[in-house]
Amino acid sequence: MNPIEALENHFDINLADDKVHLFAWKHPTAGLHPLSKTEVTKCIIALASEHGLLTLKGHSLRIHGTLHYLLQGISFNIVKTIGHWAGDSFTLYLCQHAMILAPYLNDRPALLEHFTRYTMPPV
Repeated sequence: MNPIEALENHFDINLADDKVHLFAWKHPTAGLHPLSKTEVTKCIIALASEHGLLTLKGHSLRIHGTLHYLLQGISFNIVKTIGHWAGDSFTLYLCQHAMILAPYLNDRPALLEHFTRYTMPPV
């Protein structure tokens, strides 16, 4: 999908003046509203249901985005910056995806050791 075309389409559908939030959308019964996490989540759930996909919630999207970047070989520090992660808490969620991360981590022993400290109980 072309992001420029999508933005232009948004402006065509949701005509608004300069005082309205950039991503305001036309609610069927209540007029223009700023786009909220709740509305984005509802849309994702509806699309996933229509296509028989697993339902992803907002937090799941952050975790899957994190995995996407890590599997592209981007460093943990860059991924933390991209995802606006304040600390290393995201590594706790990644323990659920150890098999996906295994090839990436095995190629980077120092990173594997760092990751293991966050995901495994102390010995």
